[in-house]
Amino acid sequence: MIDDLALARLFDGAQTYLEEGKVLHALQVYRRITAAAPNNEYGWIQLSRVLMELRKLGPAEQALLSAVRVSKRPAEILLLVGDFHLRAGQLSKAQAFYRKALLHEQALTRASRARLHFHAGLIRRERHQNRLAEYHFRRARAVDQAFPRVNETLAEILLQRGATPEATHILRQALSANPYSAPAHYLLGKAHAASGRWDQAYREFVTAIDMDPNQASSWQMCGEALLSLQNLEEAERYLAKAIELNPACTEAFADFGELYLRKGDSGRALSYFEQALELEPGHRKALWGKRRISSSR
Repeated sequence: MIDDLALARLFDGAQTYLEEGKVLHALQVYRRITAAAPNNEYGWIQLSRVLMELRKLGPAEQALLSAVRVSKRPAEILLLVGDFHLRAGQLSKAQAFYRKALLHEQALTRASRARLHFHAGLIRRERHQNRLAEYHFRRARAVDQAFPRVNETLAEILLQRGATPEATHILRQALSANPYSAPAHYLLGKAHAASGRWDQAYREFVTAIDMDPNQASSWQMCGEALLSLQNLEEAERYLAKAIELNPACTEAFADFGELYLRKGDSGRALSYFEQALELEPGHRKALWGKRRISSSR
């Protein structure tokens, strides 16, 4: 047993060690705390964080599970365990703990509820369960519309299933709150492209590039917009940059094929279509381009 004053001093000492970069010293103190006060959930949580920093993932998980056992607010700790497994790429384990946390969702803080649904949605999206992913992203957004990336992630799901007007509305709201979101500008460009508004799409893709010039997808879509606007020379520059940034950018190779087909150079067009198909067999745009070349011969 240990009194509150001595416990507070130990916590302060551990924090000082962490601030000084003495992680192993902090680890020793947190182990003393959990041994002396095993019912103190904060001690177990801090111990788990130090263990995670040291890449001792198994012991870190056990420390979090100890926190769950002694906690008066287990839902918050279950969420932490789920987040731990999500960061480690252990999706099945993360999902299992998120399910347990969802059973006690109303006991969570507002920020934790939004995080729980957002992370649960990420797992569903990773598993291509887009309807369930959309459900969780909507729940996260209903709890906190300003939660990081929730608007962009939900809009991306909506665009994939063709709900372009709603996606556009959500993205405009997101940009009203944060005009500097490169993903939101990129996705709004995709929404305009899906509706055939290529001039507006082009402007959004250019803005996304200005904010984050290292995303090959933005350069590729900018090139595709310029193709649709019949600006072939400018499109070529953007598509070349997309491939420079990502040599496996299938869409850019297919767009290059279309570009040279429009220039009347079917030989180079065929070469680009074939490169796209090497990267992604069955790519529809590349297959369609090859058929058009074959039928014209």
